[in-house]
Amino acid sequence: MSRFSWCRRIILNYSHIKIEKGTTKITGTARYAVQQDIGLDPNSNKFGEHVDVTLIEKHGTVKSPQVSFESGCTGCNPLYARPWQGFTAIGEQETKQKDFNRYVPIQNGTKVDVDWGWEMVIKHAGVALDTKITWGDVGARCDNKVAGNRGCVVPAFTPTLYIDYAKRQAAAAMIVEAQQKNLQHWGLRGKGKPLTRLADDKETQKNRDITRPSDWIPPDGLEKGSCDEFPFASTYQSGTKGGVHSGDQCAQLFSWQSPNGDWWVEEWEHKNEIVVAPCIRANTPLIQNTSVGGDLGRFTQDIRLLDADPYWVQVIDTRRGIPTDEETRCHLEQRPNCHRPTNP
Repeated sequence: MSRFSWCRRIILNYSHIKIEKGTTKITGTARYAVQQDIGLDPNSNKFGEHVDVTLIEKHGTVKSPQVSFESGCTGCNPLYARPWQGFTAIGEQETKQKDFNRYVPIQNGTKVDVDWGWEMVIKHAGVALDTKITWGDVGARCDNKVAGNRGCVVPAFTPTLYIDYAKRQAAAAMIVEAQQKNLQHWGLRGKGKPLTRLADDKETQKNRDITRPSDWIPPDGLEKGSCDEFPFASTYQSGTKGGVHSGDQCAQLFSWQSPNGDWWVEEWEHKNEIVVAPCIRANTPLIQNTSVGGDLGRFTQDIRLLDADPYWVQVIDTRRGIPTDEETRCHLEQRPNCHRPTNP
């Protein structure tokens, strides 16, 4: 499963049962493999579905089974799709397969939840009752609320925003520092909970005004730079929704550049400890701050994040060729000695 695709392979078992004098006996069996693939399009409300059914093996009194197959999709057009009409015989080690297309009608500014359910019926000559097997639990969502177009995603998949330390050093280092040291580990897979998108621009600005007000002045000894915050202002983990009522509650970090050109961040030991603070902020170069904001904006559109959608944040370093937050964290901990400004 990914943000834009889903696949599954299941095994279905079929048995002939004979009851004589109160004793149940299995006289024949068959095993089917069903492979299903759904490919969604982030820039379209149209998508494709593939199904293939294979008779793996049959034994005993199961001689010539026939099967029908139906794919139901609420919110889709067509509502029901069949790879073949009625019942068809499938020989041992034979596969029947079909591709079919669907679309989801969407009005501007709305979303549609889509759910799939499948049914396969097996019948056999001499058997009075057909065997019906159903399964489902797969969903998608199509919308026309982000990116200015229609598109579909698998909302059960939580995507990851990758921030490249090689390009966003000070801002990326602040995120690593916050994720690794704060007890909430915001957005850090394996330790914390995902961030959730706040789609209301006015509420986002309120969060920003709280954590980094326009009259913010960095502590004495620090260059002005720009005030960067984490969690991001456009999340439900920021501002009052995250328990922050004043930027003074945030742990204060400062960024500095080493002789080799790399940027680092350190905690400014003044009021708050980074371990327990409800927010983190740092003075960082403006271009890096705004670039991360651009990364988040593009990610929001490309992945089609709606309000309250969860996502992870992972800092990578493409120069090292190891896209893992653990490797990046270890690299950032190997920082040179910091020339800390005088603490007032």
